[in-house]
Amino acid sequence: MASAAVGDKFSLKAYGILKIIYSRIEHLKFFAKNGHRMLRHPNPPKISNITFKLKQSLYFPDSYPLVFVSNAKVACSTIKKSIWISSSPNTYNDTTNPHDRIKGPFANNIFAAAKRHDNLNNLTKFGFCRNPYSRFISAYKDKIARPKPDPNVWKILSDRYGFKITKRPSMEDVLKCIIADDEFYVDQHFSKQKLNLSLGITNFDYIGQIERPNSISDFLARYNIQLHPYLKHATTSTNSTDIEQEIGRDVQKLIQEMYEDDFLSFGYDFSPKSIHPVSEVVCGNVDDNILKMILELITSKNLQEFKNIETELLKLTNSVDTNQILSEKFGET
Repeated sequence: MASAAVGDKFSLKAYGILKIIYSRIEHLKFFAKNGHRMLRHPNPPKISNITFKLKQSLYFPDSYPLVFVSNAKVACSTIKKSIWISSSPNTYNDTTNPHDRIKGPFANNIFAAAKRHDNLNNLTKFGFCRNPYSRFISAYKDKIARPKPDPNVWKILSDRYGFKITKRPSMEDVLKCIIADDEFYVDQHFSKQKLNLSLGITNFDYIGQIERPNSISDFLARYNIQLHPYLKHATTSTNSTDIEQEIGRDVQKLIQEMYEDDFLSFGYDFSPKSIHPVSEVVCGNVDDNILKMILELITSKNLQEFKNIETELLKLTNSVDTNQILSEKFGET
């Protein structure tokens, strides 16, 4: 009986592994047929993957002891607009781009800003997350399905995955492509939230779930920041009934596969029957020196300085691929 039970467990495990392999093969076949036939960004950033994500996401407001880690399609425009109006209302108008670091009340150079704040413990790090179902649907409707989709996103997506610029792909086709792609080069609006938020690198004081707006308002009110919604990219709100009817079971499974870590990390149920979180986000205790040292690695001036910082960083974590940064800066691995 015992050996039979062990055999059953082994068979189930083997079946699970084979199912994952088959799924990946199917996604790669789809990508080869419909896309570029190789997993490379059409315009690869001239910086490491880690650097690329940090430059996209870190915002140091000039007037507040805060670091906002931006997460695309999770009220990031609203939060930046709210910080801007609360700190410098006379410089914001209806045509303002809330992401503008040059005109806005945010440090343009995140590395210089981090260096000014030698002890990042003195700054409150915060960000926001969203149910993966509603976030993907919102990104799809906003960046792809609109009659006039966002050219800054849709043109890149269509080039990268071989979609016709005049024909909108289905949700299923988009998901198959981004699952097959290198996760670091998936557009930030469709990227995993754990990557956008640099989870495991950033020592968060607060990660708010946008389905709990009162919690977000209360957090911002501590710094006299009032919410000012940014509605330019707003899409039709999605409730659980809409999700089940709108996406179907195949798309539901693909969303679960693509964003599995986000469901688990941010307190959301895999079932689309409710988009509301089932638990609050527990911010892990991450050493502030990890983010500080990564920023120092990126700005290191010579190989010896890089190696010295790298040695100290590896004492704190082995989850950071420093070879990406080393290769970019000094052409070595």
